[in-house]
Amino acid sequence: MSNVFKAIIILHIMIKICSCSLVTFDEPSASVSIGENQIFYNNECVAFSFSEEINKTIVENLIILKEENATADIDFFWLGNTCFVKSKGGFKKGCKYSISLKGSLLANEGNAFQLDIYREFIFGNEEDIFEIVKTEEPKTNDKINNALRFSFNKPVSAASFDRAFSISPNQDLSIEYSDDKRLVTIKAKDNWRANVFYSWTLNDLLNVDGAKARKNYSGVFMARQKTQEIKIQTACPFCNNVFYTEKKLNELWESDSIGIIFDCEMNFESVRKGVYFEPAIEGSWEKIDQNSFVFTPYENYEINKKYTMTVSKNVEDSFGIKLHEDKNYFFQIQNQFIELEAFCEGQKLAKDGLNLIEIQEEIPFFLELRFSKVLAQKSIENLSKAIYIDNFFPENISPPIITSITPSKANPSQIKIECRYFDLPLGTDEFIYKIKIKGGANFIYDNNNECLKEDECYLISLKKSL
Repeated sequence: MSNVFKAIIILHIMIKICSCSLVTFDEPSASVSIGENQIFYNNECVAFSFSEEINKTIVENLIILKEENATADIDFFWLGNTCFVKSKGGFKKGCKYSISLKGSLLANEGNAFQLDIYREFIFGNEEDIFEIVKTEEPKTNDKINNALRFSFNKPVSAASFDRAFSISPNQDLSIEYSDDKRLVTIKAKDNWRANVFYSWTLNDLLNVDGAKARKNYSGVFMARQKTQEIKIQTACPFCNNVFYTEKKLNELWESDSIGIIFDCEMNFESVRKGVYFEPAIEGSWEKIDQNSFVFTPYENYEINKKYTMTVSKNVEDSFGIKLHEDKNYFFQIQNQFIELEAFCEGQKLAKDGLNLIEIQEEIPFFLELRFSKVLAQKSIENLSKAIYIDNFFPENISPPIITSITPSKANPSQIKIECRYFDLPLGTDEFIYKIKIKGGANFIYDNNNECLKEDECYLISLKKSL
């Protein structure tokens, strides 16, 4: 075949091809029901629509759904060429989701194609957002603004808040909710610790409708700051509601309480647990004020026994600052004497002068002896041998007669003495007598063999009332 003929045939074929209708093959495509820049989405499912029938198994294997960056289980269902996707149990309001479809797909016609679809969204509407609108943290050393407060734009779930809130270091807290559940106030049940930075977090918080907060929250604060160390001002005897700060513990009486005064406000529970005695003494603690505390023994201290009171370094002030080191106090209860106060007709008698007492003729008058200790029963039974009333002036008068000696039921350390005047001398209306209470170990004594040290004497001038 000549070259000219070949050229004619090729030209004919080309003309035939050019004269035929143009045939094209469009590649399969897909769309998703969430816009590329869409933030909120509130439909029950995310829909992937394909331009032609597609291999469903491959599609389902390529779709990945994440809830708050964690892979979520998916429910699928199809309607024609559209795949509907949702989280098992449904999307949660306020939660952040991401969904992707990436990889090689196969149409039922045999055409393979690539897809790369990725969307992020917050489930719900913009008005459904649940968030903190204001946070107030405790202000350092401010006794009024010492609470952690959260204000929400919607009512918060109390159960969710209790789970979501955490604080470090741990603190015993009280959590209060306002009536509308939009304000949460958190306070330390005792006191925030001093010089401590607290860090708090709120994670995965829900409101009363089950909507999740748009983000997690955290913060740091220091509620109290103190640099001064604790000091013990005194440890001293305490009696009759008085701190005898001028006295040392060695001057304790056997039944006295012990008072401790600090230079700052203290944590009472730490004082109660942090002060101990060797040998052990059972007793009770009382808080007098923020700085002052009293220990009262259940039983009397033992005479001549040596004791040690330790204020340990675990004692702490209201800031949580602890004592620098253990502080020891040594004391020994010395053998002590019984003290006495005498009264006649309610008037206290002085030892160093004449006591003027008005009485009515032929009517009994009363003496009262107030001892510092409860007398032993045997001593009480023999009081008639220890108490005397003698004439002093003039010499020719007869003294009053003691008719009864009776211990007080309300206070056994007090003795009431009834006296009667039977022989009034003529020619005078005033008579002086001497009351004598015998001292020494054989007369006035208690169960610990403490006694009235020496004889006690009082001069009384009895004058008839007008």
